[in-house]
Amino acid sequence: MKINALFTYGTLMQGEKANHYLSGIKGSWQGAYVFGRWINNDFVKYPIIKLDIFGEKIMGELFCSDQLANIIKILDEYEGPKYKRSISRVYLKDNSVKLAYIYELA
Repeated sequence: MKINALFTYGTLMQGEKANHYLSGIKGSWQGAYVFGRWINNDFVKYPIIKLDIFGEKIMGELFCSDQLANIIKILDEYEGPKYKRSISRVYLKDNSVKLAYIYELA
């Protein structure tokens, strides 16, 4: 299964400090959300999502690109060992659902 979308909720979002990883490839952005819990971690400056279908609605941005596979390993390195890349249902503002990568608590 080819995944060509990434749910972002922190430094990879538009205008944030690590967005340059994504702005270098052609793609589109749209508002989206997942269900989960925020986890504070002493080793990471920002809270990390733990996916949980019974959790709260967590807003973010969905980045879609046919070129995502070209940089996904670079993103894995950037996120580091405290995060794991998972595949999740992501809910769009028009109530449609898309499968996307997300970095969540490892």
